[in-house]
Amino acid sequence: MHTFIRRNTTIPTRTQLFPVFTNAYAYQTAATIRIFEGEHSLVKYNILLGEFSLSGLSSNFGAQTLEIAIRMDIDANGILRVDAEETRSGSKASFTIGPNRQKNLTKDEIERHVTYVESDANFAAISVHDRKPGDPLYMLDGPTETVLQKFSGEFVSTLGQMTDVPLLSKMKDVQSTKTMIEDLIKLQAEDGSFTLNKDLADVLHINLDTFNGLENYLREQGFNSLALNIRNELLRMIGTGVILMWSVLQIQISQQITFPFSTNYGKRT
Repeated sequence: MHTFIRRNTTIPTRTQLFPVFTNAYAYQTAATIRIFEGEHSLVKYNILLGEFSLSGLSSNFGAQTLEIAIRMDIDANGILRVDAEETRSGSKASFTIGPNRQKNLTKDEIERHVTYVESDANFAAISVHDRKPGDPLYMLDGPTETVLQKFSGEFVSTLGQMTDVPLLSKMKDVQSTKTMIEDLIKLQAEDGSFTLNKDLADVLHINLDTFNGLENYLREQGFNSLALNIRNELLRMIGTGVILMWSVLQIQISQQITFPFSTNYGKRT
């Protein structure tokens, strides 16, 4: 939990937009924002005032890839307004909490809460005013969309375009011949790694433009780390595949070996 308005702040008051939140899941479509009264890092020790949802988040392919900003405003009548905004898409949402919805704590209840929070340095919630550049963003829960990833079949959508050659569909028909494995070994670096280029794509009979298009799309959306991770994972899969194909080929060769000795034994006379 993060605190926005410090204790004993004079009202009316308004904070700036603090971009300290992010999406908790891949393909998340909305973020749930809960407002509490209290200063403990665990929300169960605070009082829930209300919650609302920020919908229309930018398309995202990984957790912690969006930036969500929150601002709080309390007017002279004690009405609390909370504004949320997702930076990339510009989606906005607001939530208002009137004085009648807020629980008026007694002076003793407030003192007990503060005393408990101050009894341990780990109990205090993080203040947005004390954050430093590079501090991790706080993840917000929310619903996600169902994404179907299809690697075989007749049609598949690739970056909004329909194609009759599904992603990786050609690879399933590639025969692991001795010549192919030898070609792959020639392309392998000394450390066992591969470079995703035209030579490698030609050996595997895959369309390199498909993978480059996906990578460029992710980078255009600001997902540079995700694009790099996908490329690295793909190259690891290719390296593992080469090892498996070599192993299968060795088994095939061993099964073709014939023994020069006869296994038929006649009876001794």
